[in-house]
Amino acid sequence: MDDGSTDYTQKLMQFHLFFDPRISYFRRPRNRLKEANACRNYGFELSKGDYINWFDNDDLMHPEKLERQLNSSENSDYNFSVCQTLVFGNKIDNILGSRNPLIISDYPFMTI
Repeated sequence: MDDGSTDYTQKLMQFHLFFDPRISYFRRPRNRLKEANACRNYGFELSKGDYINWFDNDDLMHPEKLERQLNSSENSDYNFSVCQTLVFGNKIDNILGSRNPLIISDYPFMTI
């Protein structure tokens, strides 16, 4: 969901849409509220898949995160999954800590 980017986002997304039909690209209509949560809600309304994973333009994701999370979820009795996130400084090797200190694991890639 594009919240009104003024950079090259739309052109970049057109490139990805051309090569991968699984991708959808939407811009926030002017009559909808601005900001991240409003866009997420609008994107959720438009979603057609079985799973939702919020991902912002400043996020990084482990290459196997979705696969591991999906496998864990499909082999569980729960209908949701919670993941911890790390906060970085201006470089990926500058880890400032966990986003939520209440979600604790000694094994960050552990699946239950």
